Amino acid sequence: MSIPETAWWVRMLASDNPQLPSLWLMQMWLNLGWAVVTAWLGCALVQRLSPRKPWIVGVTLACALWVWLPGPYASSYWLGLAFQLPSISAVLLCGVLLWTLAGGDRCQTPAVHSAQWHQAERGCAVAGVALSACLALDTFALFPVPLYAWGFSGVAVVVALGLSLLPWVASRNGRCGVMLWIAPLAIALFVVLRLPTGNLWDALLDPWLGVGLTVYLWRHRSCR
Repeated sequence: MSIPETAWWVRMLASDNPQLPSLWLMQMWLNLGWAVVTAWLGCALVQRLSPRKPWIVGVTLACALWVWLPGPYASSYWLGLAFQLPSISAVLLCGVLLWTLAGGDRCQTPAVHSAQWHQAERGCAVAGVALSACLALDTFALFPVPLYAWGFSGVAVVVALGLSLLPWVASRNGRCGVMLWIAPLAIALFVVLRLPTGNLWDALLDPWLGVGLTVYLWRHRSCR
């Protein structure tokens, strides 16, 4: 192997020279990300308590606008202190769920109702929970390899993107539900913007998303 090829592989595997996002972009993502997440939470909660559309729209807008208040008056200020930045996958997922809640059955596509789509969805959820568990073990230095550090390397992006496209490759008709495009789109946005921290795993997962995927699998454990 020639010296230029060796240097290329070294750069792909290196994790000690991360490309970090700019500070203004991180601040923008802090507000925008939590705006989408809290808007979905508010919309879902109000829909369960009151089916009146004015209440749903009002609470959703209030949650989305609350994050843009100045200083400690903003909800994103306290959410950022407690939970830092949301992952790209979590924001995209909450955005899709919010759109679904707002549009009802009109937002559903035929692929969403297929058994094949649900199996692929559960497979992605299992992969997310497994990765979340491995990252949790790595946080306490209980994982045999430095998994989190690999998130700064270029080879992790290539491998993760290839794995995230497997449901689309395996689909019989070449179509997948919109949920299955969240991971590939999150990786693509990460490559361009390096959000939220410059680490791939922070773009794909955050602790609350891992908890949500675990709850989803528990509630659908008996589904076939």
